[in-house]
Amino acid sequence: MAWKYRLLFVYMLENAMLQCIGYIYKLNHKNIRMKKTFTVLSLGMALCASAAPANHEVLRAAPLPDFKSIIKEKCASMKSPLTRGAEEPGEVIYEVDGAAMPMDLVSDGFYIYADVEYYSDMHTSSELVFGNDGYVYIKDFFGMLPYGSYIRGEVDPETFEMKFTLPQTLDNDEGYEWTDLSLFYDNGFPEDMPVPVEDDKNFITFTYNDDGSLTMNPLPEGCFIGANLQPYNMWAGMAQTSASLVEPSDDREIVTIPDGVTGKLYSYITYGSGQYDPSRTPDFGYRVEVAIDGDDVYFKGLSMDDASICFKGKLDGDRIIVPNNQFLGVLASVYETSVMFGHPDANAYGGYALSPEDTVMVLDYDEANGVIKVADPDVVMFFNLTPNSNPNGIYYLQMFENLELTYQPDASGAPLDPWGVSFDAGGNYDNALATFDFNLPLVTADGTLLERDNMYYNIYLDDELWPLTPEDFGIPETLEDVPYSYRSNLIVSSKINIFHELGFHVQGFDTIGVQCFNVFNGVTYAGRLATLDVATGEVSYTGGETSVSGLPAGAKAVSTEYFDLSGRRISAPAQGISVKRVVYEDGSVSVVKEISK
Repeated sequence: MAWKYRLLFVYMLENAMLQCIGYIYKLNHKNIRMKKTFTVLSLGMALCASAAPANHEVLRAAPLPDFKSIIKEKCASMKSPLTRGAEEPGEVIYEVDGAAMPMDLVSDGFYIYADVEYYSDMHTSSELVFGNDGYVYIKDFFGMLPYGSYIRGEVDPETFEMKFTLPQTLDNDEGYEWTDLSLFYDNGFPEDMPVPVEDDKNFITFTYNDDGSLTMNPLPEGCFIGANLQPYNMWAGMAQTSASLVEPSDDREIVTIPDGVTGKLYSYITYGSGQYDPSRTPDFGYRVEVAIDGDDVYFKGLSMDDASICFKGKLDGDRIIVPNNQFLGVLASVYETSVMFGHPDANAYGGYALSPEDTVMVLDYDEANGVIKVADPDVVMFFNLTPNSNPNGIYYLQMFENLELTYQPDASGAPLDPWGVSFDAGGNYDNALATFDFNLPLVTADGTLLERDNMYYNIYLDDELWPLTPEDFGIPETLEDVPYSYRSNLIVSSKINIFHELGFHVQGFDTIGVQCFNVFNGVTYAGRLATLDVATGEVSYTGGETSVSGLPAGAKAVSTEYFDLSGRRISAPAQGISVKRVVYEDGSVSVVKEISK
């Protein structure tokens, strides 16, 4: 494949298929390498332990089950040969009736990022299931694309060899596009695009070993297992070349809030861009549950990938001591996830270095005022990824500067105005998509952090409400009130910030607009409608309850309030940057930043 086509392929992979999460920065064990990249994990970004579904009889890995006896018992129910792992193209196997044995999948392979990157001896969580239907199943077999799904195979009752006929579907994007597992010929890769093998050769086999492990038999020369994007029948840039299933080696427990312990909701307010940006009003954040059980303090909700991620500290008077390098689980069955701390270091690449292993983060706990904040503002907290337990390959996932949580049980109010509103007609080539981009803040004018699950938005063409239909967007049903986090192939909502994008073919309108709403305790709060003039690119705001515009000319102010950048009300402008909110006699509101020296 020519280099320019490889670049085009990666671009398509990133934008059209994988909807990547944005920026990931690589760290080594001494410093943070601010390297922009994308990750092929975004289709399945969810932290998971390898918990078996409720309809499993879970078998312990030690002592090992008598595999051959189990198979002999099930021989009578063996099915006829499979044409696919699932019954129909696009069907995913998510639940299996049978006895499940937790295992580790150990695999080698490679994937594309700017160049071909290889991995080996990668351990990921899996399980082998002896199905009640006579089949055997392997969970999350393809290490780079785990979705909690299974591949299905048959066992020869004489040799006990397992055969998994391909293709098998690993993921389905709401029935419109899906990802199959198939064998590919390398076909001179990387110069030429790999191609799927013929149907009668498209299978893999496993041998059962006396120690209870399973080893995948060697693939035909010049072949690899690849993720196959459908209905395009195109390689997704990820490959697996060998695999085996062995006893699990990781018995670490993931931190969770104990049953029966209820926490309080705090807010952590930041910026939609993900980093500190003094030129903008804070408009993004996380709702964080803080639960105290004795002297244990649990924090849940800071992760952009899974709201259930939890870490803990110890209560010590008016302080909370948080240990370094806490294990949080496995991200997409590939990367260990952990809490780590860093500090400014002018000599380190990127300006920060990781702190020593025995470092702790001290949080000041002001229970009376509902504030939990880092005692040393120079301490930075990271959620990091470690591929295959490799201490020299740490990837930055999230960074929390000057961490401060504010008790906030109330999530009412109207969101700030949409910003970054733009429209691109898509050019003149065939089947070009027009795109409408906009950012929907998660914060109100008085600094209240909203809950995205309570929010929705409306789209308007030429001042008329435009329902999003299956015809225009390929979605299952018509949506007037679009949920804030709704995603499809043509409707993007980024989980790391407040960015949204719609792609569509509709033309012939003069204006397009968006208005966001928040529903809390049965009350709907309307933000202002942002309307973009397609010809001029100018944006105007009407209606609603909030504004981030300048002071209305000639209007009389009836109240003035000040807030810090965390959204807390203060009595007067603070040194540095403050947010000033003015309410006028006509009911309009303006929010501006002020800088005091």
